[in-house]
Amino acid sequence: MNKNQLIRQIAFLVSLSVSVEAVNAQEINLGSLGLLQLTFEKIKKITHIPSEKTLAKVEIKRGEAYILTTPTNVQQLSYLVNNGEKLIKGQPFAVLRGPEVHHFLSELNAIRSLFELSKQRLINSKKLFEKNLIEEGKWLEINQNYHSDSLEYEHMMHFYELITSIDEKTDSITIKSPISGVLSQTFSENRMLEQVGIAEGDVIASIVPLKAMRINMHVPLKNAAKIEYLELSQCRLKVDSISNVSQGAFVELWSEAIGEECQLMLGQTQTATPFLKQTAFQISKKALFELEGKDYILIRSKQKLKSIEVFLLNSVADNYYFTTSVSLANVDVLTSSVSAIQGILLGLGGE
Repeated sequence: MNKNQLIRQIAFLVSLSVSVEAVNAQEINLGSLGLLQLTFEKIKKITHIPSEKTLAKVEIKRGEAYILTTPTNVQQLSYLVNNGEKLIKGQPFAVLRGPEVHHFLSELNAIRSLFELSKQRLINSKKLFEKNLIEEGKWLEINQNYHSDSLEYEHMMHFYELITSIDEKTDSITIKSPISGVLSQTFSENRMLEQVGIAEGDVIASIVPLKAMRINMHVPLKNAAKIEYLELSQCRLKVDSISNVSQGAFVELWSEAIGEECQLMLGQTQTATPFLKQTAFQISKKALFELEGKDYILIRSKQKLKSIEVFLLNSVADNYYFTTSVSLANVDVLTSSVSAIQGILLGLGGE
């Protein structure tokens, strides 16, 4: 005899011993259930309910990475750290080699000299202009030349300030990280590997600030506004933003910045469980039964079992999440022999 057959037989025997006076449409006297094993557990009230697990990825929002480009052509580029490794601000991470490197340094010296001459000319011409010794058009031209030279010099200096060492014998320079973060993108990812050399303006590194790494995922539009946090295997993250533009039946969601406790790498994919703000109750699936197309649980009320209609919201693992119109504070819910009592109620319903 299997378990279901045994339960049905016990239910039948109990139903024979239960008098009509012991049961009405909603209640059963506990004293009439002597043959059944009755186990209870406290019902749990919650403020958030879990939704379905969803595929998520560790990414960054557009524009949050520090993009480093080369100001000149380079024949060879090698990295001192692996892609995805953490960098500390000022840490050397790449070496650029080739005769163009020497040309860059020479060009920088030439631009520096030109900038200094342009600056001195501006200072001298300003005195003459204040004395009306030069025309306004000429003064404007001198101003424009100075600002043009200044911008070019500053552009070159931004890259020069990242140089930690210069090796004239090998025409190479070592550059450092401008910020602390993760090296997320290298030159080989941006161009075909078989291409020779690196052109001026090519991206040679994309460095992601640690606080810019987030969970990115797409969630159903109908529940998106209620989602307050995500639960991953290693940590819990609050929701930072949800897009107001739908992609079919889904919208894009971003979490808050990922902490070190999450132990996640940039680009890593894993499942995340969204939790929706919803006052509800949690109970073991063993406690629920169906009667005439509706869902019920059995609670202990003094010396009686009372059936309470519930409205299911979701089910995850071994638990149901539901609401009800009845107060369930400090209530004991039956979690064993539920099928047997369901049989009793079904039998009585036909009398």
